[in-house]
Amino acid sequence: MLEKYEDVEDKYKVLYQNMQKIIGRPAAFEGFAEESIELAEVALIAAGVSDGSNQNYTGAEAGKALIEEYTDAIQFAITLGIDAVKCDNVEKTKPWPVLYRDLAEACLKLAKASMKMARCIRQENPTPVTEEEALHNVKQYYQEVRDIAQVLGLLVDKTQMFRK
Repeated sequence: MLEKYEDVEDKYKVLYQNMQKIIGRPAAFEGFAEESIELAEVALIAAGVSDGSNQNYTGAEAGKALIEEYTDAIQFAITLGIDAVKCDNVEKTKPWPVLYRDLAEACLKLAKASMKMARCIRQENPTPVTEEEALHNVKQYYQEVRDIAQVLGLLVDKTQMFRK
């Protein structure tokens, strides 16, 4: 049965929990992987804008896209009930382009871990890790993404969450 929300604050959480029930948990992890890849692409664009090697976008365009993709990734994490594990291993003195590239790398690791989790749930194309290990990896890479995003000053756009 689909959940209903009473509090506007819980609207996005309930909507995404309902989505998980409708499309299924493996598909939700695949969606999380897709969002992670999209965030990685935008992070690489931002790195190029930051170091001057990408003249096709302005800093404002790259920043807006980063916030949008980061918000989408957070929405999937909420949907899946992913609580991050403590990480805090981000070197805060790195130059911005390096941090953006680190974010892209962490996003790709998260995408791979999410796809592996979907495989574990479906019990298809066997993987050597257990479902518990796969979920731990998703949480670990999700925290790495969150830590880097925090250093970069990325915030979740709650207005965007409510629109979707």
